[in-house]
Parts: sequence; C-alpha cells; structure tokens
Amino acid sequence: MPGARRVLIDIDGVRTVSWKPLPGAVEALAQLRDLGLPLALLTNTTSRTRASIARTLADAGFPVVADDILTAPAATAAYLAEHFPDARCLLLNSGDIAEDLEGVTLAGDGEDPDVVVVGGAAPECGYRALNEVFGHLQRGARLMATHRNLYSSASSACSRIGGFSSSSHISRIAVSFRALSVPARTARPSGTPCPPVTTCSPGRPATRSSRPG
Repeated sequence: MPGARRVLIDIDGVRTVSWKPLPGAVEALAQLRDLGLPLALLTNTTSRTRASIARTLADAGFPVVADDILTAPAATAAYLAEHFPDARCLLLNSGDIAEDLEGVTLAGDGEDPDVVVVGGAAPECGYRALNEVFGHLQRGARLMATHRNLYSSASSACSRIGGFSSSSHISRIAVSFRALSVPARTARPSGTPCPPVTTCSPGRPATRSSRPG
C-alpha cells in the first residue's frame, strides 16, 4: 500500500456479517498489522461499547483491542465535548453505551436536557419516550443523531429504526453532524384557521383540508 499512512476499515459487511468473520478477513487484518500501519475499525452500531465489540472480534480471531474501534457513540462524544462542553444530554438509545460517552454529562431523572441524543431505537423508544423527547425539543433542547441510518437489518430479518438519514459513512460522523433544534411553538390567535392538514382514507387519494380555528 504505497503512500498509505493510516487504514480505516468498516466492520459490518467488510470484516464481518452479523459479527461473524468473512472468509479471509482475519488473515487480511493480520497482514495489515504486520505492515505496521495504524488502523481503525469503524462501525455505526450504537448498541454496544467499543470494549464489547473488541472482545467479540478478538474471540473471532481478529487482532484488535478497544482502542482500535471507532463507533458512532465515540464520535458523538467527541463532537459534544467540542461543541456543547457543558451540556446535559438525554440519551435515547438501545444498549448501555455510557462508558463510550467520555466527557458527556447525562441528564438525570427529571432534569431538562440541553441536548437530546438519539441512537438506534428499540422497544424502549416507544410513544412515551418520544413524546418526552418532543417536549424537551419544544422547550429549546437541541436534537442530535448518533448516525445517519434510517434502519438496520440483521440476519434474523429483524429491522430496527436507526438514525435520520440513509448514509452509513462513519468517517463523516465527526465532521457532518448537524445539531437540530425545534423552535418553540407560537400561540395562534383565537379564531384563525389551522394550517392545512393532509388526510388519507383507505382506497381514496390523500386530500388537504383546513380545520376550524
């Protein structure tokens, strides 16, 4: 690899599929180690810590340690530390990743967060949790996604809601995060009509209507 100074390697679909090594993947990584090139293994998973991922890969034969792994939560923590260093953050995510959120202050129960951080969704991300998040956003909290996936698919054919976009390029996470905010709702003068609402009935095309004020 003439001229290469560092190697960035995706994990899922490149080294493994559902954490099982692809043919030749372990040997290829060992060869890169022998070349002495610094490398990092990248993943946008938000359900596991770097240490947990490293143990799984090491058990499969990969010569890696936790410091070799770069995850979406780790990139999120770096971004928050730089741009929101004193923020209280509410984490909505499947899996305990607190140990990878170095330097991030997690909001306690009953505290209004400054930033809402959303990772991979699971059953705990139901209506009550989402409604609570929406309330925080209305009160001025910023919204941040840990990665840009809409959903994830596993070998079990089970799909889960992911982040907010369709790209999975982890290398863009640290530089392309956009902290989103929802403006506070303004009062609507009495007697004025609501904005048009889109409605749809089975077997009929969607229509736009105005509700009475």
